[in-house]
Amino acid sequence: MRLKAFKTPNFRGWKAVILHRPHGDVDHLTCQLERLGMEVAHAWPNLAPEHKAADLILFDANMGHEEQFPWPQSDLPMPMVALIGRRAGWDGLSSAGLGPT
Repeated sequence: MRLKAFKTPNFRGWKAVILHRPHGDVDHLTCQLERLGMEVAHAWPNLAPEHKAADLILFDANMGHEEQFPWPQSDLPMPMVALIGRRAGWDGLSSAGLGPT
């Protein structure tokens, strides 16, 4: 039985927005997303209407609330990734070798 070759996903040209207050760990996450080929923008405390064109939103679930998004909760225009945890998920990223050291 021959295994299929794994094809690395290509995120080149994707636009990501990180909705998070300024923090050094956000800089590390930005670097990782850029290494995957994404263009990264930052927003806090609210997303702007032009962010609706993003391919991906990463947001701080600890500090976030529905009013930060310029669209109804029932109309999510792109995948949304919640950064959850004591420090918005950074501990998990660090243990996976992706976050700050």
